[in-house]
Amino acid sequence: MLTKTTSRKFIAPRRQARKERPVLIFRTLAPFAPLRETLFFSIQNFKYLWLVFVFASRLLMGDIVHAAIADTATTEPKYVRDFVEYWAASRLLLTGSNPYGPQELFELQRSVGWSDSIPLLMWNPPWTLSFTLPFGLASFDVAQFLWLLLNIFIVVFCAKELWFLYGGPPTAYRRAWLALLTFAPAYLVLVLGQIGPLILLGLVGFLLCARNKYWKSAGAFTILVFIKPHLLYLVWIALILWTIEKRQWQLMKGGAVAGFIAAAIPLLFSPSVYADYVQLNTVKNLPTPYDWQTPTIGVAARLLFGGEKIWLQFVPCFIGISWLLFHWHKFKNHWEWTEQLPILIVASLATAAFAWSFDYIVLLPAIIQAASWLSRQGVPPRESPVIIVYAVIMTLYLLLFFVSPNDFWRFWLGPAFVIAYIIFYRQMTIDSPPTLYSSTSSGRPVTS
Repeated sequence: MLTKTTSRKFIAPRRQARKERPVLIFRTLAPFAPLRETLFFSIQNFKYLWLVFVFASRLLMGDIVHAAIADTATTEPKYVRDFVEYWAASRLLLTGSNPYGPQELFELQRSVGWSDSIPLLMWNPPWTLSFTLPFGLASFDVAQFLWLLLNIFIVVFCAKELWFLYGGPPTAYRRAWLALLTFAPAYLVLVLGQIGPLILLGLVGFLLCARNKYWKSAGAFTILVFIKPHLLYLVWIALILWTIEKRQWQLMKGGAVAGFIAAAIPLLFSPSVYADYVQLNTVKNLPTPYDWQTPTIGVAARLLFGGEKIWLQFVPCFIGISWLLFHWHKFKNHWEWTEQLPILIVASLATAAFAWSFDYIVLLPAIIQAASWLSRQGVPPRESPVIIVYAVIMTLYLLLFFVSPNDFWRFWLGPAFVIAYIIFYRQMTIDSPPTLYSSTSSGRPVTS
């Protein structure tokens, strides 16, 4: 029979082992230490995650109400959004079918309520399916709601982490969510069920890992940005230049490993998935990305000077690359990704050949960067030129929805944000010291 003393000696090692177990688990995740810290901090503040469910419920309620007031004579629901392209492609891939087949996609999308006369195709490269495949396992209604929850969580999470990353007052991090509420493209990307929040997560994950010099993990996060490789094309060029200049091959290794895994997963279900993707571009009588009237300066130039002149759509890209080479030569010796990435995002969106207004969710790092700096400086909104310009941009953006549903008429959005960011950057560099953000401190409040 164990005495009280011997039982304590027997139980104490077990208790110590239980205490050390989480530490050992965290140590195995050392390459992802930046996200380990941020997720642990978010769990401690779990009570604020109710925002995710509130936003999801309101957005879903809007869909349900829209379906309820629709024509009851039709059996098709009216709340099918762009997410149907990712769900249908994932569902087809899980069964070994062609996820890029127009006929297969059309039949599957029609079965869940897609009412357009042509299928909504997923033009993203096949590795995108590695991140959407789990949602293909569920029914469309369940998958769409889970996708909405995930996207809202990502956007809320990224806004908060960007606030700390850019040195916002630790006790006032809810202002990041307030800034998010004023950012109209965030609502659009969530309602449509687009994939932009995953790209945003890749950008924020890259910044968190780069701040702590975890270059392999930073490279791994770039695979999320590669879901739409054309969108932030200047970021890719800058990454290549920086990797060569700094000889930071760990970044490239991390990106290569993550890219190989993401590219290989779809092949497990359909060995011909990449051939199917290439063949999609040869299908006749099917609108291609070159037929889209996206809200970009390049498309506006094509419509103004001749729609058949496709090369006009890429002229802004050459301007953007020329600017980047000049910018790189000027700042390469003291390049900090925390400072430079928002600039590259703004310039990429303003000169991209293809971009929709809901893609501007990736602009959130620049939005939170400005919000955190203005909060630190205590600048009243009425006295800040950048806040006034931002308010005008968002007002016009929303008003255009009542004038025309055609997203093309927001082609001015990119240049407008360039002007707003120039105003902010000039004010920030004049009023702040040369080192704007600490590369080691996370700026988090101390928690018990």
